[in-house]
Amino acid sequence: MGDIIKGQWWVLENEELEIGGWLEYNEDGTAILNLNGHFDADELLVSRQFILGRSSSGRRITLLGCSQITESYSEGGYPTGKYLVKIVFDGTHFRNREDIGFRQYQFTFNHFDNWVDQLLISTDTEFDGTTPVKTSLSFEHPKEFEIANIDGVKFFISFSNRIRRGPLYKTEINLSSFITLESESKLSLDDFLIKYMSIFQNFLTLAMGHPTFPQEIAGILMNDELEQGADSLRTVPVSFKMDDAASQRDSLRAIEMTLPLSSIKEDINDLLREWFKKSEQLNPIYNLFFSTLYNKNLYKENKFLNMVQALESYHRRRYGKGEFMEPQRFQLLKKELYKVLEQELSLEEVIEMKQKFSHMNEMPLRQRLQILVEKHRRLIEPLFEFDEKMIGDVVITRNYLTHWDERYEKKAIYGRELAFLTEKITHILEICLLDELGLSEDNIIHAIKRSQRFTRF
Repeated sequence: MGDIIKGQWWVLENEELEIGGWLEYNEDGTAILNLNGHFDADELLVSRQFILGRSSSGRRITLLGCSQITESYSEGGYPTGKYLVKIVFDGTHFRNREDIGFRQYQFTFNHFDNWVDQLLISTDTEFDGTTPVKTSLSFEHPKEFEIANIDGVKFFISFSNRIRRGPLYKTEINLSSFITLESESKLSLDDFLIKYMSIFQNFLTLAMGHPTFPQEIAGILMNDELEQGADSLRTVPVSFKMDDAASQRDSLRAIEMTLPLSSIKEDINDLLREWFKKSEQLNPIYNLFFSTLYNKNLYKENKFLNMVQALESYHRRRYGKGEFMEPQRFQLLKKELYKVLEQELSLEEVIEMKQKFSHMNEMPLRQRLQILVEKHRRLIEPLFEFDEKMIGDVVITRNYLTHWDERYEKKAIYGRELAFLTEKITHILEICLLDELGLSEDNIIHAIKRSQRFTRF
């Protein structure tokens, strides 16, 4: 970010001691607090949960999660110190972790403007015969609208615009879209990030067909939360370490996305409600699948294993363990087997065998893949072939990369073939998640045909 805030800083333990210094934002959203002194003469690289500040312009600032990284004493001068700051609240003071929260948040993501795609401009030209004499340009200001109500927490798509006349008769219209989240009661920052924003981010990534990352987050202080004499609303930007979206693709057009807002606007409330409703059951799959998409630095072997595990876990969560025997009968069988093993093997070998037996009554990976491919065959076949050989390739490669068993080494898939196989598995799981939204097969087929992400094979 590169912004610098000069001001006075103090700690809760000694609010009378104010130290001059400046706060400088890092590119990743964290910040560095540079102090012209020390809060405690005896402190040595300490951590402080809270540091409060007041900028030179009078803004209140809260720094949360502060770790001292350097301290120095110059001969004949004064001591200085530096803190690495995890979270910055620019506009208010918090004194307890429990108090950190807002009833309203605003946030946006990269590519979000293009996903919303609400810039409405029309032109009208008057002619004298065939000669144009006057052209009128009309810009329609889009109105805020609700897209979801999740257990009383409402999501709105909101807009702000700026019209600026530039040099050489150039006029710019900049329309920004963002999400406004409203809660009847104060929503802690942790709950906002974990229960709402991250799940919404995953939905957007699925809808865009491309990873998207938070760009700006702010809490809004309402009338009854402001000190006397303050403005009716106060926006409090919240800055903390976020995923690096700067290296992500700069432009992603709506026509390249799987589900741009225009294609689902009428059903967006139902789709989001279904997505959040299933997040508890499918949360491990959400985490594994989307964290893999967000991490561009993963080795291709790790990406493959993550996607296979996500697909296997999805089937288990959605359709059950697929047990061959009744659980009680299987438990009796294991007891008898254990008796034999304990007589023939060492303790370490018995423990290892018990671990192998723990999943023997469950459906194997191969069968789970067969069921999912068959269920979604109408959606998969237009994209790529995924036959029994490819299912076998997945199973063998997963077993080799997991156990490094030499029996599978020559049959496993490597290099570019592994990358293509991983992409196919990823697409199958994406299709499963689109199905979980409640979309019809025809709507999913239409979305797949529209998205450039699905046209690589």
